[in-house]
Amino acid sequence: MPACAACPTRGTCLFTGLGEGPLADGARASVTSRALRLAEQVEREGQPGLRVHVVRQGTVKLQHQHPNGHVRIVRLLGPGHVFGLEALLHEPYSHDAAAVGQVTVCSAPSAALLTWADHDPQAYANLMRHWKANVDQADFVIDSLSTGTARERVWRLLHHLARHQPGGAFVAPSRADMGALLGLTTETASRTMAAFAREGVLTERRGLMYLTPGRGHADAA
Repeated sequence: MPACAACPTRGTCLFTGLGEGPLADGARASVTSRALRLAEQVEREGQPGLRVHVVRQGTVKLQHQHPNGHVRIVRLLGPGHVFGLEALLHEPYSHDAAAVGQVTVCSAPSAALLTWADHDPQAYANLMRHWKANVDQADFVIDSLSTGTARERVWRLLHHLARHQPGGAFVAPSRADMGALLGLTTETASRTMAAFAREGVLTERRGLMYLTPGRGHADAA
């Protein structure tokens, strides 16, 4: 299991609760870690689901391409978030998954996770917690990122990204990705981000974005 002792998501990730014994050792040995560059894909929509993934560092976007070519981002996932759970049902992946900036992802074969869950009630409960977290994420996108003004949607997204990254430092998605997630045009997303920067709500240091404490809360309504 790659560098798990020092992993910042160790207490909440998919592999939390691995005990001792042959089954746990087998699940642990099957975990791999992979560093991704900007826009590099982890999985493709329709591809056979063979592995389940955990974001260890950075942000991953899940997106769906419609028959007319329109791309809609359905979720942004930060450290500790799990994706590819459909592999546990022997189903193909439902989305394209790609890196937003520099990302590290850990993965495990779905077969190893199912064997572990079949013999360990804690492992089964852990998988169910992550299923629920995925449902909660989908609810958040529908409830908070698909309603309200452009300022409200962008603010909620930025606050969400900052909340799930160590120290509140995050890599902002491209303006096109913001538009695809929030149901806005690229131009509207760009103008809103520029306004937040002018107002001091948002600052950039060494390629990372930070929200200014006490600023922008009026846009969370």
